[in-house]
Amino acid sequence: MTRGPSALHVETLKVATSSKKANWKYRIRYYDERDGKRKQISKNGFSTKDAAFRAGEYALQDLKDMLLVENPDVFRLTLSEFVDQVWLPHMSSNWSDSTKLNRKKLLRYILPEFGGMKLRAITPAMIKAFFDDLYLRSQIATSSVNNIRSTFSQIYIFAQEQGYVKLSPLASYDPPLPRFRLKVSKVRSENFGSYSLVYQ
Repeated sequence: MTRGPSALHVETLKVATSSKKANWKYRIRYYDERDGKRKQISKNGFSTKDAAFRAGEYALQDLKDMLLVENPDVFRLTLSEFVDQVWLPHMSSNWSDSTKLNRKKLLRYILPEFGGMKLRAITPAMIKAFFDDLYLRSQIATSSVNNIRSTFSQIYIFAQEQGYVKLSPLASYDPPLPRFRLKVSKVRSENFGSYSLVYQ
């Protein structure tokens, strides 16, 4: 079950064929706390399973967006508020102490830059500028930058699953080519000295 920021609890999104061949349909079942009833929406007439599933996903997002409008506080959440009030309480119950400590260390890179911004206001261009700088110009190891990006991505994946955002601003980000450090090494021989350039 997916619990969103509203009174909507999605229970299933199913795709199946009807009695006629090549007539796929989707059905979304959900529980609406506003009136305490289980409900469903469905549509048929799709020629393929993939087409029905994609249409079902769009319908599910439209349903979530409709309920978000009824909960305007969601639009005012900053990244820090979302992390502290929603993401960490949900995720940390399954983390070991070492994982909790590691996540807090990684968040120290993210929150000073983006924490005060609205969750929905962070754009792919901001993400690109931030991570390009970390990958290309900072002294942070590439593996550490990868961990920072992974944590940031996990936050937005969860926010997307729960209906707080439509898309993650990290979804389209591609890291730049790996950094190379230029090292000059001297190779000696009996008759002359020569130098070679080694990329590390």
